[in-house]
Amino acid sequence: MTDSRMRLSWALFATFLCWENVWAQARLTITPLRQDRRLVVTKQLSRTLCSELECVSSKKVKRFRRQRVDAGAVLQGFVDPRKRRVYLQLRSSTKQRLWDKFIPLAKGHLPQESLVDLTREIKTALGVQESSALETLAASKPANPPAAPPEEVPPSPPATEVPNPAPRVETAPPASAPLESSLVEPKVKTRLAPRTDNPWIVAEAGVGLVNRSFSYRGLTQGSLRNYKVGAIFAPRLHLEIFPLARAVEGWLSGLALVGDETFSIGLQSAVSGSTGASFPSSFNQLSIGLRLKLDPSSAAGWSLAPELGYRQTLFTVKPSSDGTVLTGLPNLNYQGAYAGAAVDWHWGGSNFSSRFRADIVRVLRLHELVSDAYFPHGSTWGFEGELALQWAFAPSFSAVVSAQYTRYLIALTTQPSDAYVASGASDQYVSGSISLQAHF
Repeated sequence: MTDSRMRLSWALFATFLCWENVWAQARLTITPLRQDRRLVVTKQLSRTLCSELECVSSKKVKRFRRQRVDAGAVLQGFVDPRKRRVYLQLRSSTKQRLWDKFIPLAKGHLPQESLVDLTREIKTALGVQESSALETLAASKPANPPAAPPEEVPPSPPATEVPNPAPRVETAPPASAPLESSLVEPKVKTRLAPRTDNPWIVAEAGVGLVNRSFSYRGLTQGSLRNYKVGAIFAPRLHLEIFPLARAVEGWLSGLALVGDETFSIGLQSAVSGSTGASFPSSFNQLSIGLRLKLDPSSAAGWSLAPELGYRQTLFTVKPSSDGTVLTGLPNLNYQGAYAGAAVDWHWGGSNFSSRFRADIVRVLRLHELVSDAYFPHGSTWGFEGELALQWAFAPSFSAVVSAQYTRYLIALTTQPSDAYVASGASDQYVSGSISLQAHF
């Protein structure tokens, strides 16, 4: 009788140690995710994981940090609204990385299947093994019948004491029923909440160099100058505002007001081969338009953004400091409407993305070249292409390197009796820039 009691005591003690080990390993602290507006994803993680593991409040850990509260493992990360995904990282109490993963979002929420998968993976990373507890209880189960007298084969106390822990262990893992109900609730409650796929504001500032080349075609009468400059130092500013990004769902949330400006600093012009006076010059290109960001295939990681608006390109040469005017070189002021589209491509799970943009410009007015002073009649078309590479080094900041090509084709209609006779002209701009982008 004494030996049977000893075996039963050792079995219960082993079971207690097993459960104590599982409980200690399952201790978890969930910190609020960065860029998680209204803590939608953070609350999903808390509801799901805290029903399976022991959770410690992050506020409690910060408040009693001096008392060394055991926070256990720490789950942290950030939400990337532009790429519609969330990054989660699990670290131990010794700052060792145990698990990390990028998980795609669906309308600003984690899908149900993703929550179930990450719960299983996190429990595995923490070393939570309910099967070991079941094996310990199973091992202690046959020790009871030999200890009982032969007359008490169907004893009620041992039969009820052994299976009692079993249902408690078996009902803990299959928490899928309350889990599924808790996952359905946020989708119903936040169905009309503003989506977080698009940012509210995208601002970009940088510097670049611009090469310009202007020349005439078929010039047979009159003295006019061509123009060429190797490198123009030109800062660039870019701004996108999504007024409906936090107000509606669907394709209207990708509607943006776009503004872009490139302007020269310290530009001086001079006659080639001459040591005479220099002429202060300026270059400015301004675009204002509407862009609609569409995601035909968010799973493939690319998006399409058609755009239309107004564009002005201005290049002027002013008189020198002594009042000398550079003759034969009219100032150019392109004013017109443009239409185009941009394709953004995200490189898989990396932090790099690329963009290709192409625009067609219909110039409605070209002053001074197409005027009574030079050519009374003419029409102008332009096209522009841009290739950009973007590196997101932080959740809200990116570095952008871009190359841009712009060309205006001018068709001139002249008469033999005109002061200047030419079939046309071309104006070409090749530029490159590097900039810093921030989105909120």
